[in-house]
Amino acid sequence: MGRSTTTCGASACLSSEALAMGKRGPRPKPTILKALAGNPGKRKLNEKEPAPPAAVGVSAMPPEWLLPLGKDKWAELSALLEKQGVLTTADLDALAMYCQTYAHWRACESWVAENGRVATLRNEKGEIKYMSPTPHASLALRYAADLRRLAQEFGLTPSSRSGVTTDKPKESKLSVFLGGA
Repeated sequence: MGRSTTTCGASACLSSEALAMGKRGPRPKPTILKALAGNPGKRKLNEKEPAPPAAVGVSAMPPEWLLPLGKDKWAELSALLEKQGVLTTADLDALAMYCQTYAHWRACESWVAENGRVATLRNEKGEIKYMSPTPHASLALRYAADLRRLAQEFGLTPSSRSGVTTDKPKESKLSVFLGGA
């Protein structure tokens, strides 16, 4: 058996097992998203949060290892996230994970559309002995859950962006003069 150590701080003592478990509760919202939402909790914002530089012009440069469908998704999402001003250089690996997972999810769903979600094992008489989800159906569900989590990180789901407000781009005097064209 391993030896357990105890760490005591100002407010509590924690065993090494408790320290290894990880943080509890929901993930903290990035400061920029809190600020865009108008700081609804009215708590002090983290002024020391790292602010990586914005990723500009990355939509034309997907990683070469992405699957073709992942490269298409990269072009679509990176342009959208750049336009929203939420894509930074620190986010590029997470975006690549999202795009590759998207490509795998679509491949699994295509296979399932052709072959079905359930595999049926029959006995010698042709009676159904056992039914189970196909591996592709199980993988598709896992990829969909991963996509949902990654989409929330980028504010790509309705619930994750519901509290975020952004300034609409102002119309130029020329477009107003030309009648909004």
